[in-house]
Amino acid sequence: MNNLQNVINHFLIQGNVTNIEQINKGYINQTYKVETISADNNVHKYILQRINTNVFPDIDTLMNNFKVTTAHLVDNLKMPGYHIKGAVQTLRLTKEGKLFFEDSSGVWRVMTFFDNVYSLDITDNPRVFYYAGVAFGEFIQAMCSVELSKIKEVIPNFHNTKSRYHDLEKAILCDEYNRVSGVINEIEFVRDRIDLFGKITEALENGTIPTRICHNDCNLNNILFDNETNLPVVIIDLDTVMPSSPLYDFGDSMRSGTNTARDDEKDLS
Repeated sequence: MNNLQNVINHFLIQGNVTNIEQINKGYINQTYKVETISADNNVHKYILQRINTNVFPDIDTLMNNFKVTTAHLVDNLKMPGYHIKGAVQTLRLTKEGKLFFEDSSGVWRVMTFFDNVYSLDITDNPRVFYYAGVAFGEFIQAMCSVELSKIKEVIPNFHNTKSRYHDLEKAILCDEYNRVSGVINEIEFVRDRIDLFGKITEALENGTIPTRICHNDCNLNNILFDNETNLPVVIIDLDTVMPSSPLYDFGDSMRSGTNTARDDEKDLS
């Protein structure tokens, strides 16, 4: 807790810290809710996050992407469940004017906290899922006016299905953990569809379909919904925003939104 207090004190925030608690959601970064109180007794809330540098080793590129994306969307994106704070998590700079703070404990950033919202891992409500699609569609539309060169690739081949398939075949050949014998049917299912894996990638490469700046991680839980209206308020987890295809975002949304269990469900029945 003392280290978190030290970290947050490096950022331009209002008031003195009164509480810090961990938010146990998300698979990549460590996230905390920070509450402060200012001299006029107003309470302020922030998100403090330690970035996973194993997943995102190029912090400068990551944070520049984040800055370009949020600066553009503040003026160009409005969610169906509009809140006055906007539709994206904007950054708080450090006292030195930097986008992030780094010390021996890691790389840290501070962002907007949204009140009176909730997130979902799965839903059986068609209206909620519809508006999730509207939100991600509005995101891609808003980002169409940003030059592709301004957003860099932070995870190479993230949605390159042809590359992913080749990685799978290498893993099958190696069989490092002796698992292949237990998933023969699943492997054959994938191999029977080998002619599909390069279709989007090749179409992007030859210009048959356009490259857009996409979210690239369109899980339902990357949208925060208003407690009262159940409409999308903000799209979060912008670290994977990169040039890509809306087809990948659509496919990812269908995968997560039509699932009947969480991604990490242990009860396979």
